[in-house]
Amino acid sequence: MAKDKDPILDEKFFELLFPIIYPTHYNDPVIRCFCKNHLMLGDRLLSSGKLLEAAISKAKNLERHDTMGKDFVDGSDAKSSSARWSSNNTKYSANISDVANKKGLLRCVVYERQLDKFYYFLIPYSAYNHITKSSNIEINFNLDGTPKKNPGKNTIVNWWDFEVIDFNGILNDNELPYTNYRNIRKKKKEEELSKKLAKAEAQQKKKAEREARISLRKLKKSLLGLDFFEQSKTDPTPQTSSLYIGESVQSEILNSEETQPTSLCD
Repeated sequence: MAKDKDPILDEKFFELLFPIIYPTHYNDPVIRCFCKNHLMLGDRLLSSGKLLEAAISKAKNLERHDTMGKDFVDGSDAKSSSARWSSNNTKYSANISDVANKKGLLRCVVYERQLDKFYYFLIPYSAYNHITKSSNIEINFNLDGTPKKNPGKNTIVNWWDFEVIDFNGILNDNELPYTNYRNIRKKKKEEELSKKLAKAEAQQKKKAEREARISLRKLKKSLLGLDFFEQSKTDPTPQTSSLYIGESVQSEILNSEETQPTSLCD
């Protein structure tokens, strides 16, 4: 479990979780003060993580089985965290760490100190199974402490999709629906690539058809010229036509001469 060394955070988690675990003892001021001031804040014998495990076990009647990869017999795990600043106070988020070896539901409680508010998340394994040992679940907040629920351009899973209304929400076993934004971006790129390929193929086909038409026209011209040449050698018709044309022109010339005005001297 995460071990936050900030005593204020420890106190906040104590006030939230101790009454769930020991409702009778919490109402006893002597026992309550002893557990908070000595066991948790003073001697650090209690942690927010262990308190969360005990609270979930008590409220859900779920047996604890704290072994590698899980905190409970159903394979789920309890996670506590708090929002912190990073990147020279330009980023504000809560990290859910050590999830690479987990296999079940994550029952998470996150504290945000500016607005003094707890947030609850029920995260299924299918949503975080891509996270490696060197990475964490990062729940983003705005710098003023309000939830930052809009996904960024590189978001794979928006962890705010798994927010539940209160502590009882993390006791459920149902997997909340969510969107895998990386798959959406991948599908969009594949669709864009498919459109580009289809367009390129259409252009290539159009070009090939145009070149085929040009080649066909050239072939027809070539064949027509060859036919005329072959025909002119064996068929007198072209020559007769030529002679006829020549005779017609000659006749027109003679006729024009006959119609010229006659000189008075002739």
